[in-house]
Amino acid sequence: MRRAYKFLLRPTSKQQQALREMLADHRVLYNAALQERRDAYRHSSQTRIRYGDQSGQLKAIRAFDPDRQVDAGWGQFLAILANKAESAGRRVIRVDARNTSRTCPDCGHVAKHNRVSQAEFVCQHCGYIANADVVGSVNILSRAGLVLSDTA
Repeated sequence: MRRAYKFLLRPTSKQQQALREMLADHRVLYNAALQERRDAYRHSSQTRIRYGDQSGQLKAIRAFDPDRQVDAGWGQFLAILANKAESAGRRVIRVDARNTSRTCPDCGHVAKHNRVSQAEFVCQHCGYIANADVVGSVNILSRAGLVLSDTA
């Protein structure tokens, strides 16, 4: 049996404005990072811009403008989600989502090549085939169960 839960978020006008500002900040940062990568790619010196280098620049950006914390929007979303879950008698479980769409739920094999395409998952070790989103969801659900068993 499959269960689905939907949470309707009704932010106040002040929260909506804050979310709009956070989205605008994220959009500007993302586009700037993409442009920096494009420029580096086109440059004759073949300079490489890595994700780690760009994420390291976020500290400088946050220090430059501490009133507009980039991660505050995500934290606010998680707080709203936790409140909605609590009012529905549910709880939010934080799960490390790394490699959830690359890990086989059948044998546990983790590999980049397990993800054949955006939508298809084929385990290179045991041959398990499924939709990649379903595999990621099953792995997150499994990790949430492990988190619960560790705390219980």
